[in-house]
Amino acid sequence: MRKGIFLALWLLPTTAWADVSQNYEPEWDHGLNRDVALALAANNIRGCGQFKHKRHIQGGSEYIVYCTGDGHNWVAYIVFAAIQKVMGPYPPSPEFD
Repeated sequence: MRKGIFLALWLLPTTAWADVSQNYEPEWDHGLNRDVALALAANNIRGCGQFKHKRHIQGGSEYIVYCTGDGHNWVAYIVFAAIQKVMGPYPPSPEFD
């Protein structure tokens, strides 16, 4: 269900992102997250030489992940690390910056 709601939000105005962004930690974690890295690799996600992530506030293994291959152009993914599921890529949202 969360998948459908999140995907629908990509079609809504930017103000709708405020509700979604509140479900994730406020600060980006720039450290290596092994589980996220393994999920990205298992799904053949390329262009993630550098990534940052925010964990869902309810814990678990759901993350918003921003990836870049050049340090300037970012793409967003939703990563469910425990089951190695990755949704995206999506354009980054200013609500997560």
